[in-house]
Amino acid sequence: SQATVYSYLSILKTFFNWLIEGAEVLEGRNPVNQVKKPPRSSKVRDFLVEPELIKKLLEVQSLSSREGVPIIPLVRYLMTTGCRLGEAIHLEWNDIEFDQAIWMIKEKPHCPTVDALGWRPKWNKPRMIELLPEALDVLFGMNRHPVTWGSVRENGAPEWHRADFVFTVKKKVETDVIKEERQVRIGSVKRAWGNLLEEARIPKIQIKDLRTFFNWVLISHFGLSHKEAGSYLGSSEQVNYEHYSPVSLSQLSSKLKAQAGGNFIPQLLG
Repeated sequence: SQATVYSYLSILKTFFNWLIEGAEVLEGRNPVNQVKKPPRSSKVRDFLVEPELIKKLLEVQSLSSREGVPIIPLVRYLMTTGCRLGEAIHLEWNDIEFDQAIWMIKEKPHCPTVDALGWRPKWNKPRMIELLPEALDVLFGMNRHPVTWGSVRENGAPEWHRADFVFTVKKKVETDVIKEERQVRIGSVKRAWGNLLEEARIPKIQIKDLRTFFNWVLISHFGLSHKEAGSYLGSSEQVNYEHYSPVSLSQLSSKLKAQAGGNFIPQLLG
């Protein structure tokens, strides 16, 4: 995303400044200064999905188009946990302590990812979250396959490793020694997400907007502070405030009208 590009360029600029001014191993100007950054306005997506659109998404029980990706339960899990898409895609059954309704989001050395064997949460920050009943309902409705697989790229060719993924897609796997259908890790949700939006007849919102919506629920409905919501979502208090706390104009209007019994200045001044 543009926000990620902006952040990476800022990190590179700081690094080259240190090489030039701190370590004094480079001479001249910072080369990153010549790279065009995205506008600052792109750094934060100030958008909140209104509850009416969420309701339309939840009303979709099946898709008219053939879709292998279990996009409906996946989206409901994203919507009721606020987790990142990568966290949901790499979710495995043994990450959940069902007796306590706890999800352990932590480093998993043997979990296959696209690039390597081993998965870790963003910024390598583990966290433990209590799953809400709606999120547990999604998991209880999923079939647990005896074996699931994930491929890791090795010298350009996929190498398959066993896993225990919750959200998978059936795929025909063919190698020199394998030719069979397997339940494998989801690669992309772009087409499935588009099909779901089309079925729900709602505008093309981004899938990460579900994370922002859930943050709004944590703060507005459950009364969590930005620090508490950030801890739940795996972000700092400042990041939570800047990136995941857009204003609901309809809610703002309702609050203003609810308190507008007359001119507010005389009320404040007595």
